[in-house]
Parts: sequence; C-alpha cells; structure tokens
Amino acid sequence: MIYLYNMVLIAGALVSSPYWALRILFTPKYRKNFVQRFGYYPQEIQNQLQGKNPLWIHAVSVGETLTAIILVKEIKKKYPDLPILISNVTVTGHQISQQNESLFAGIIYFPLDFPWIVAKSLDIFTPKALVIMETELWPNFLSAAKGRNIPIVLANGRLSDKSVGRYAKIKKLVCSITACFDALLMQSEEDARRMEQIGGEPGRIQVTGNLKFDINPPHPSGSEIQSLRVQFGLEGKPKEVLVAGSTHPGEEEDILRALKFLKERFPKFTLILAPRHPERADEVEKLIEQWGFTSIRRSLMKPDASYQRDVFLIDTVGELSRLYQLGQVAFVGGSLIPKGGHNVLEPAILEKPVIFGHFMHNFRDSAELLLSSDGGVLVKSGPELPLILEQLYLNPQEANQRGKKGAAAVRANSGATLKTLAAIEKYF
Repeated sequence: MIYLYNMVLIAGALVSSPYWALRILFTPKYRKNFVQRFGYYPQEIQNQLQGKNPLWIHAVSVGETLTAIILVKEIKKKYPDLPILISNVTVTGHQISQQNESLFAGIIYFPLDFPWIVAKSLDIFTPKALVIMETELWPNFLSAAKGRNIPIVLANGRLSDKSVGRYAKIKKLVCSITACFDALLMQSEEDARRMEQIGGEPGRIQVTGNLKFDINPPHPSGSEIQSLRVQFGLEGKPKEVLVAGSTHPGEEEDILRALKFLKERFPKFTLILAPRHPERADEVEKLIEQWGFTSIRRSLMKPDASYQRDVFLIDTVGELSRLYQLGQVAFVGGSLIPKGGHNVLEPAILEKPVIFGHFMHNFRDSAELLLSSDGGVLVKSGPELPLILEQLYLNPQEANQRGKKGAAAVRANSGATLKTLAAIEKYF
C-alpha cells in the first residue's frame, strides 16, 4: 500500500510543482524554509546535534507547538541535559518554537514525506526517539524511523469524526502506519476507541489526558498589564473589551456586525481581533474599513504610545495569550464555520468566559468541559453573537463567575503532562 501512496505522492508533486514554484518565487516565507523541507539544514544545527541523538518532537502548527512546549518544559525539569529537536510544518508554528528557543537544541522544518528526503533527515539527526504531537501520520517518515529501530510515540493523540472517516477509506495503509508506533497516547477514551477503530493495536493505546489542560499561560506583572492597557487605550474608566482569537474568513464579518451592534449600547466598546493566520492582515484590515471602524495593526504600535481605535488588528505571533487578559470576554474562532475550532482552554484558564460556535469537533472535549462547567457559551449562529455578547457585558458579575467556573474546571482536569512523561521516558 505504501508503494501506491508514493506513486500518488510523486504524481501530485509533479502536477503541483508550478504552483509551488510560484509560491516560492513570490512569497519570501516559503523561500526561507524551502531547502529545509528537502533535508538541507543549517550547518550550525547539524554541528550542534552531531552525535547527540536528540529526542525529536514534531508539532505541525501553532496549537501543537504550544502543547509540545508544555511537555518539553516538564521533560527539561527531569532531564535538563537531554537535547531536544523540534520540527514544524507551518511558518507560524516555527515562529512559536523560535520564541522558546532556550528549550531546544535545534529548530527545523519537517521534511517532505518522500523516502529519500526523510531517510536523509533521519541520518543527519539520528534521534533516540520520536514524539509526534496529536495526529501526524506520515507514512514514509514513520516507516523509515521504524526501520532504524527508533522508538515512536504519538502524544496527545486525537481523532475527529471526519478524520476517522477519511482513514477508513485507506485502512490498510493506516494500519501499517499505526503499527510503527510503540505507544499511542490519546486524549480521551473516545479518541482511544477511534484509534483502535482505524487499526491501532489495543495494547499500545493508552489514555493520558489532554496536555492542553495543563496549559500555563504567561502571567505578566501588574506593571506589564498596565503598560498594555495604556498602549491599547484602555486606561482610566473601564471599557468593554472583546478579544476574538484565531478567527477565519466568514467569522470576522459576524464579529464586526456584533461590534456595530454593541457600539450602540457601549460607545467605548473595543475589539482586539487576532486572525488565525496573520498573513491575512491586509484582507481583514480592508473588511474593518468597510464596516466603518478605525483600526491599527499590532505590528505598528509603539510600546511608549497610546492608541484609541475601535479595532486592534493582531498581526503578530505569540501574543494572544497575553492579550486575552485585556478583555472581559473571549471569543475563539474556527467554530462559527466548519473548521473544527481552536484552543478554548487558553482564555478559560485566565478566568475569561469563552464564546464559541458549534463547529468544535477538533476540540470537543475542551468545549464540552467548558459548557458543562458553565464556563463557556455556545453560539449557534453568527446572528446570535451580538445578543449573547450584550448579555455578558450587561451582566459583568455573571460573566466573571462564568470565567472562574471555567478556570476551575480546567485546573481540575490537569495532570496529563506527568502521565505523558511517565509513558514516554522509557524510550529515551
């Protein structure tokens, strides 16, 4: 089956090569990491890891990288001298890794899943073990690692309804991939059941919980918070502030419609808007202008200045957790449209009531936890958003209590990091 996979992979690469050539030619961020995807890594990283057999952790994007960092911090407490290599697929995930570079002996882009490329990458770094975050099943990479007797662990594993359906269509290939893993550490009993359904060997499957419940976001000092409040024009009299994080096309319109409605009731209402993909800043900025609101990009804000705007457009990476602290309420995107949602625990642990739509299939456990604890609010559709927000801002004590209940529920479900470490440390 893997031979058919490789034939399809090569054919797809040939057909799509003009597209990628244009992306590389006209998009600087793709040129920057292009060679690494073919197994050509900076000599400095190679020299630093030569002969050290690092623990290789793979985290595809921002969410997986933030989760990996939770685990890595715990590993470093117990094994401070263990060299750790982290790989990413997306530019934003790579940026998060770089912001935490003190934790890693090397930070690279994940190689393309062609047999000769993954073989070259594994030969360069010779990892003592691989930890794959969530559900990244790359047949050639995993098969090559297994052929070298490198232990492989899936950490914080999860499977959505949609992914199970897709994997069922290629079950023979998926079974051969899951057989490469020495341990399959799943977030929940439901994820474990689904892993077994797609071919995971029951004896290798273990429920260790969701690492995201152990999230420990940065807690700026009082002076830092005050500085941010001044910078965002929130000093003085209390203002109603909504932080909308990880939004996608189709959601910003609903949020801006809600802002227009809320401005009529709370004239100083302020929106901090963080699109999931910062490169969409031009597109979102135009949309804000079309709605008649004033705005400024976060990247243009000077630390020693104060700004008064209707909307603050966040086009930077790695700040969202800090900025959630500026709002009384948080909205998490990818949920009003069928994207599967994003991490609702990040604002919840900061005691913010969290609003999200019903498309939360990628984060169903987190969503259910917040709803059952009364710490989250489900929005059935975009038109319902203004009314729900109005109720929360008209009843600040209720909103505050919701935030506290959600944070308490997250803390009560912590402990996955220690369980995960106990399960993987035997391999390194």
